[in-house]
Amino acid sequence: METSEEDPKMRMSMSHQNSSYEPQYQEVGLLLAMWSILVMNEGVVRFIQHGQPGAPNLFGGVPSRFWAPFLGGLFEVTFGLVVGLAGGVLGYFSRRLLLSLVVVQTVLGWYVFVDYVLVIPAFRINSAPAMLNLSLAASKAFGVLGILTSIAWCLALQGGQFVFICRMLAFGGERDFLFQRSGAKARAIFWNVNYLLAGVWVTASGWILIANGKGGITTAPFSAPPNVGRIPAYLLFTGLLMIAWPLIGIAISALERYSMFRKYAVGSFFVFGFVWIHYTIGQLGFIAGNPEPSAGSAAGGALHNHLSMMLCFLPVYFMWKQAEEAGSSV
Repeated sequence: METSEEDPKMRMSMSHQNSSYEPQYQEVGLLLAMWSILVMNEGVVRFIQHGQPGAPNLFGGVPSRFWAPFLGGLFEVTFGLVVGLAGGVLGYFSRRLLLSLVVVQTVLGWYVFVDYVLVIPAFRINSAPAMLNLSLAASKAFGVLGILTSIAWCLALQGGQFVFICRMLAFGGERDFLFQRSGAKARAIFWNVNYLLAGVWVTASGWILIANGKGGITTAPFSAPPNVGRIPAYLLFTGLLMIAWPLIGIAISALERYSMFRKYAVGSFFVFGFVWIHYTIGQLGFIAGNPEPSAGSAAGGALHNHLSMMLCFLPVYFMWKQAEEAGSSV
């Protein structure tokens, strides 16, 4: 059995001595395929978005000759496709192949992360004038909060893909790779904290606008992706909800109140719906009527569609895994 684990042509049912892990392997493989398709979606949107130099765009603001967005989008599509096919769709197990994909995903993922989450927003903050007649300091602070929000969102995007590759290694092989067969409680708390921090940055973004007299519908869009729109109070309320709900999740996981997991999961569906509507059609719908940023609104809606799902899904998923590890039925 030592050689079968290294053979990329060996199916998952033959890759380990204990076949009881096969259902978990299939589950994680399907989740990895889904995650990779969503990563591909983001890559395609960014690829198209930056393929039209000079097009006015709320989510752009980069020089047309800047090659990093082009390569970032291309790389994101590439590793999403490779990881999805090899890990989730084909269903084959190979320790060497999956370990190589961990390396590829990590290298390309960090490139995309630094490019889109740090470099491009920093360029926009440094070069853009103050928006909505705010002071330059308040405008730049709003931009920094957008970067912090993006860090939490993209951690769920690319961190989730990394996690599911590692879980395939754990459930497909004979070793508990990075303790993926255990430790769900710590992961549930971690992803809830990430969710909560996103809420903190969103709340602070809304508060900056309202504190500077932008309490109603603004005359022009505010933009520090993913916090884009025209209704600051809506942004503030969404942020408060994104703080309160993961706080409840952290308490449930930390105290191991498994009897509450099912109710929390049902509630999470509605919270996700609220966050999703806010970041897709809620705020961006007020921008679409302006012909200049309409292309940016469409791109933003496409990006926020799956990023909001990833942010909200991972905490609930690992809370469910935590209950399974404890032998509790939820």
